Amino acid sequence: MLIESIVFALILGLILGGKLKNLEKIKLEKIYLVFIAFFIEYIAGVLINSDNISLRESIFAYTYNIQLLVYILLMVFFIFNFKYLGIKFLAFGSFLNFFVIQINKGFMPVDMHLAMKLGYYNSVKYLELGKVFGHKILNTANDTWIILADIIDIPPPYFFPKSISIGDIVIGFGVFFLLFLNMFYSKNENHPI
Repeated sequence: MLIESIVFALILGLILGGKLKNLEKIKLEKIYLVFIAFFIEYIAGVLINSDNISLRESIFAYTYNIQLLVYILLMVFFIFNFKYLGIKFLAFGSFLNFFVIQINKGFMPVDMHLAMKLGYYNSVKYLELGKVFGHKILNTANDTWIILADIIDIPPPYFFPKSISIGDIVIGFGVFFLLFLNMFYSKNENHPI
């Protein structure tokens, strides 16, 4: 949802007379925390797909702790940038995802109904084998708070069919607001929105 939110915010902003130059005024503090969090998650994703079974099992065993670290880094970043409306939405959406992940032992449950319907059997196979870091196939008997899991299907004709969570939608709004509103930022305001 991030790419879609960015593209939609920029296009709509330009159509309505916003300026890309105004986005320079967004001063995000401690942005490196976001890069560290995504780097940790990326490395964990690479390692969980390695051929080394003991390494893969170690990453799987520490998924809860890795996810906790990633979300702590993100939350610290959000706290330092809470003055922006978009960041407030990003923080809330991330918290919703964090909550369902933590309550389900470090994993985001994913409804595979759409993937199976569209014939994405490899995606299902990777989830079954535990090769998608921080995600697992939804098990309604054991998983809790599934209303916050990846259960919202976005089917074709959408270009990138997928299952997303309520948190992902809120995060998408956060990215949209951060960019769109600040394209109309004026020097007379105290700080960007």
